[in-house]
Amino acid sequence: MSYVTPVMAITTAIISIAMDPWHEVRASHFFDSPAHILRSILLMLLGGALAFFMVLTEYVLVSVTSAVTVTIAGIVKEAVTILVAVLFFNDPFTWLKGFGLATIIFGVSLFNLYKVS
Repeated sequence: MSYVTPVMAITTAIISIAMDPWHEVRASHFFDSPAHILRSILLMLLGGALAFFMVLTEYVLVSVTSAVTVTIAGIVKEAVTILVAVLFFNDPFTWLKGFGLATIIFGVSLFNLYKVS
């Protein structure tokens, strides 16, 4: 991870400098006062820390289990995202989402049966 993180940071910085509209920062209300600047910086640092620990957790999880297990966990996360969108944000539950959710549950169940036996 100590090799990947600096490369990711430099690549992100170069792309940001080249593509982001930096001239709009001064006009943004997120940077119009010292309090807003501090709040924005703290929120960005929090997001960066969360992303860092998420990547660290994935590395540890892959080293302890397998890449397949991490993939299954990602698929389950997508299913939970669908359920949260439907239950809390009133997103319509279509037949396609239902079919996808059933496929996920079936696939994860088969994987767990395979791992147990």
